[in-house]
Amino acid sequence: MYIKNEKPLLSVVVPISKMAGRLSQLFFWVNQSKKYPIQIILVHDIADISTGEELHNFIIQNEFPDLILIQGKYGSPGFARNAGLEIATGEWIAFWDSDDMPILSSVLEALSETGSSDEIVVGRFSTRNTLDGSVRDDYFHDDSIFSVAMNPGIWRMIFKSKIITNVSFTDLKSGEDQVFLSQINFAEKNHVFIPKIFYEYSVAQTSQLTNSQEALMDLPCASRLILDNASKIRGDSLVFSLILIIRQQLSILKNGNFNLKFKVIFFMTSFIRILKFSTIKSILEAIYFVVINIKKYRII
Repeated sequence: MYIKNEKPLLSVVVPISKMAGRLSQLFFWVNQSKKYPIQIILVHDIADISTGEELHNFIIQNEFPDLILIQGKYGSPGFARNAGLEIATGEWIAFWDSDDMPILSSVLEALSETGSSDEIVVGRFSTRNTLDGSVRDDYFHDDSIFSVAMNPGIWRMIFKSKIITNVSFTDLKSGEDQVFLSQINFAEKNHVFIPKIFYEYSVAQTSQLTNSQEALMDLPCASRLILDNASKIRGDSLVFSLILIIRQQLSILKNGNFNLKFKVIFFMTSFIRILKFSTIKSILEAIYFVVINIKKYRII
């Protein structure tokens, strides 16, 4: 049993906004966490009264070794995560969403087996359709850094706290997690790939930011931020960032409105201008990887 005031092995930061009546998943795994050395930081981005009331009632009615609720007007999942990061004390950090289901036993077992030099632990994931309850775990999982760029959800990754101390999330509503991976130079870190499901991700929810045109409007900005960083790096790190960018442009072409799709043309112009002749090999490598894996990773 984890005793309060011990240094937690894992701190989990969970941004929450407008989730009244839909917090059962969160409450379920938080209740399970009592037997693990986990610090849970719930960050309520206030947009309604009911969500805050439900969170307060849940905390009052239950006892937890290390559960913290902070509230404020943050305006984005990224800024809410930053607020949680400021008070996180765990050796490892995870970023989970309030409507998903982490598999705590798999995560903690993996962390207990990490070495002192390991910096990022990457697990596998499944998806749960909220409309019919069906679960899919047949997603292609390739234990390589480029596969992470194709499936870049940070919710299936656990980060050593020391490598993200000086990094903060942007206020983008889409693509902010991919900017984060670019900023920490993911490809250059020491990774551990775990062949276990870490996380069950909810899909088919109309309230998800990924289904919003407003959120998709942030993708061009996310691509530009990643591109700014890509212009300073080479090798696998550059290829990783380029795959992120290509993936985002494909998402715009697939799901964006006409104006967003038109912006892809302007972005590609700046893309060509910023990257130098010496990066052509990396560009071609990134394009090739995306093309041969585009159906496998269900991007389109």
